[in-house]
Amino acid sequence: MKKILIWLIASLLLTMVGCVEGLQEPGMTETSSEQLPDLTAGFAEGKTKTYVVSGKYLRWHEDDRLTAFYGNTRNRQYKFNGATGDNNGSFSYVPSGNLETGNALDRIYAVYPYDETATITDDGQISLNLPAVQTYAENSFGRGANTMLAVTENVEDTFLGFKNVCGYLKLKLYNAEGSTIKSIEVKGNGDEKIAGAATATIAFGEVPQLTMADEATTTITIDCGDGVALGTTAEAATEFWVVIPETTFEGGITITVTDTEGGTFEKSTTKEVVIERNAVQPMAALGVEYKLPSPANNEIWYTNGSTTEATTPNRTDVFGANIISNTYDAEKKCWVIRFNGEVTTIGEHAFYCCRSLISVTIGDSVTSIGDYAFLGCSSLTSITIPDSVTSIGSAAFEDCSSLTSVTIPNSVTTIGRATFRGCSSLTNVTIPNSVTTIGRGTFRGCSSLREFKGKFASDDGRCLIIDEMLTSFAPAGLTEYTIPAGVTMIEYSTFADCRNLINVIIPNSVTAIGQLAFSGCSNLTSITIPDSVTMIESAAFMGCSSLTSVTIGESVTTIGNHAFADCSSLTSVIIPDSVTTIENYTFARCSSLTSVTIGESVTTIGNYAFRQCSSLISITIGESVTTIGYEAFFGCSSLTSVTIPNSVTTIEAKAFCDCSSLTSVTIGDSVVTIEYEAFSRCSSLISIVIPNSVTTIGGTAFSNCWSLTSVTIGDSVTTIEGCTFNSCSSLTSVTIGDSVTTIDFAAFSNCHSLTSVIIPDSVTTIGDSAFSNCHSLTSVIIPDSVTTIGDSAFEYCYSLQEFRGKFASDDGRCLVIEGALNSFAPAGITGYTIPDSVTTIGNYAFARCSSLTSVTIGDSVTTIGGSAFNECSSLKSVYCKPITPPAGGGGYVR
Repeated sequence: MKKILIWLIASLLLTMVGCVEGLQEPGMTETSSEQLPDLTAGFAEGKTKTYVVSGKYLRWHEDDRLTAFYGNTRNRQYKFNGATGDNNGSFSYVPSGNLETGNALDRIYAVYPYDETATITDDGQISLNLPAVQTYAENSFGRGANTMLAVTENVEDTFLGFKNVCGYLKLKLYNAEGSTIKSIEVKGNGDEKIAGAATATIAFGEVPQLTMADEATTTITIDCGDGVALGTTAEAATEFWVVIPETTFEGGITITVTDTEGGTFEKSTTKEVVIERNAVQPMAALGVEYKLPSPANNEIWYTNGSTTEATTPNRTDVFGANIISNTYDAEKKCWVIRFNGEVTTIGEHAFYCCRSLISVTIGDSVTSIGDYAFLGCSSLTSITIPDSVTSIGSAAFEDCSSLTSVTIPNSVTTIGRATFRGCSSLTNVTIPNSVTTIGRGTFRGCSSLREFKGKFASDDGRCLIIDEMLTSFAPAGLTEYTIPAGVTMIEYSTFADCRNLINVIIPNSVTAIGQLAFSGCSNLTSITIPDSVTMIESAAFMGCSSLTSVTIGESVTTIGNHAFADCSSLTSVIIPDSVTTIENYTFARCSSLTSVTIGESVTTIGNYAFRQCSSLISITIGESVTTIGYEAFFGCSSLTSVTIPNSVTTIEAKAFCDCSSLTSVTIGDSVVTIEYEAFSRCSSLISIVIPNSVTTIGGTAFSNCWSLTSVTIGDSVTTIEGCTFNSCSSLTSVTIGDSVTTIDFAAFSNCHSLTSVIIPDSVTTIGDSAFSNCHSLTSVIIPDSVTTIGDSAFEYCYSLQEFRGKFASDDGRCLVIEGALNSFAPAGITGYTIPDSVTTIGNYAFARCSSLTSVTIGDSVTTIGGSAFNECSSLKSVYCKPITPPAGGGGYVR
């Protein structure tokens, strides 16, 4: 037999901070766990196989533990610090009081999983325990079942290459009814020792050698937790992996299967079975056959995972008889509810939200299952419906998310609305010919459903057609599908999460595609929406991450919220002239979208409509658009140019924020409002002309446009709001329209390249810090219309040589406002006499005039504001009369 050689952790690197410094001499006592360093572990993707199936690689689990013999014979526990699914992270020592170290070793040994009983001798022989109970894991062995050993070349070598101790037996089981397995027991017919106590040795560069101890046990049990559903055919058999030490079962093996309803099945083989280390021994598919007896007419049987705590029905008056007892029957291995007469119905809300129920068996006297009877029984895996039942009520099994299969007997004529909605584990359903009515939404949210059978199925048995509507979806494994002609509507979530669906053909009869209809079809590559469709509802194609092209029919008028959001492979879209509105988030995060043409009838581009379409290079906006919504093109980092047509009146907040490649913008003459941060952080934008139609530019509208060199502000703007051009560090020139009355707080702050500013006669107010940190600003002309200049208005303007205007002092070196000195002298000034007209020296007035050596303050000055001479590092002398600080704390010279 060919061995499957697998290095389970071929690239697990444990880097121990502190290395050998933490080692003690034999017999010494550790006083602090800090002397034992953390271990860090990383994996090389594609090389570290732990699952013995191609393509399955090791991932740590939260709370994984290792045993490490770090240079001595003391067993120490290390705990993984990361989360389940991580392929790297650190292990921290788990302290357990003051530990005495063992005898020194000349290398590092490690055991996975952690074994508190593991010991090691001075010559490296390890005593450990192989697990006798292993948990089920799909397509693999369970967590902690696979014992591994590692050893380094020496103590200084901290690279641990783990190697398998055991091999693998692969069982394949199936049952025609699709039963659910609770446990599997494996035992050799010769009582071979396969679990428990063992000793192992491993040398650097060699494979482990294992010997089972005399007290070892002969049985391994696979614990399937709440249950594992079996496939219904040999081809679809469910696999179970058993980790077994290298053993030859000369007389074969025996397996015992127990299902969740208490049924058992035993099968023995006399053929020799050989388990080799690192090798898989597959067994042929085995059919499991068993059947439990049915309840009496005055009984209902159920299991709930407990033998001591009963599940009480939500209602006790809906069974047609009264409950007299609810007790556990050890022989039947289930709970039995007994009534004082025949049970004729499982009535409305009977077991509503009884979340502990795992299985239910109903007797032959029951004729109906009422509305909501088992709704929300999220642990229910199986239900046996007798042939006496004729109707199943609305939402009877809704949100039974663990239910895997249902057989509806030939006696049933009616299945209510949403009966199996949200049964996400349901894989197949057979609808008998006796059924005449199925309510809408019966199988919505059945994301595992692979097949419909019965008279309501379409020709290929893949979908359910009722009243000309497609109300259930194709199986999750479906790759392509043609919707039958005659279907007029694809309902809510019809094909949602059919992840294997590559192609679907929608007939001309369809007029509407419902909400979430194809959402999560992550392999759907293209879609043609016929001209008959008038509405694409919300999230219809959301998350179709492989969709590269879409053709939208000429009759579509509405594309709903999130309709194509997260279609990350979509490259281009043409929105036809029939569409009037692009709703919120419609194409958000379509990261491969390079071009969009918006039809001539669209009036609104909704909020976030193209948010984070990071590959979008060009956008053609139709002449009918009046509003570009909030964050409509936020983060479109590849967009290079945009023309906003004359029809647009409002560019809402952050509409083009973070469009870092945008170099040019043409704003139409009808735009009235540019809201806050509309073009913020458009770091490649070079120039902007704001037309005369614009009356309002919102705060930070062009902030952090680092490449912007010139700005022309139209004659209709009255206020340049706070931080509008803040940190436009390349801005060298700005033309301010004659309508501007206010230059608000920090409007041009941090425009380091701005050299000169002409403020028009219309301006009355220059706000606080309006031109602060304009390091290259050399001259400012302030008109007679200005009445207010705020604090720090020109602070940090290191190059400022001259003020001109009514506020300038006689020598043009400082700014006098209503008898107050509110801004500072040029940085190059060496001495200065403050005019006698000045009564107040404002906050930060001369702050950071680092070359100022002397100041003479006139007799008229009564107040010096806070930090007025802050960081005037060369100032040596100040001449002034005594000044009284203002009430509440005054100014100061610092």
